[in-house]
Amino acid sequence: MISLLLFSACSSSEETTSSNENDDGDEVYVFDAIPENNANEEKGNTANEMKYVYFIQIGAFASKLNAEGFTEKSELKLGEKLDVTFNDQDNLYVVRYRRIFNSRDEAEKIRNELWQTEDFRDAWIIQKPK
Repeated sequence: MISLLLFSACSSSEETTSSNENDDGDEVYVFDAIPENNANEEKGNTANEMKYVYFIQIGAFASKLNAEGFTEKSELKLGEKLDVTFNDQDNLYVVRYRRIFNSRDEAEKIRNELWQTEDFRDAWIIQKPK
């Protein structure tokens, strides 16, 4: 019996789909799409830096009261002003640095410093168009 294997490749702008089963036997689809406009982005690219601003988010909460409590404690620890805003997309109150960063490198430096403290190991960077 002869087995034939076929291989195909996708360009970075195409979407690939795979299907797996989870532990319950349900079929789960995994989509791996890379938006065409992000395919050639590289860290530190000055053309990219001009298109985006960066925020450091240090928390997300279902309750506004919990977000505000976390913010008060965190401002004291960090000596930094923080904002609490409601994110409609995720239905969460997010806590972010008030400071806006114009380069990803600048934001990464602060985020990496935050990671050295137990309370802020979940800090991450949000990228938004200018």
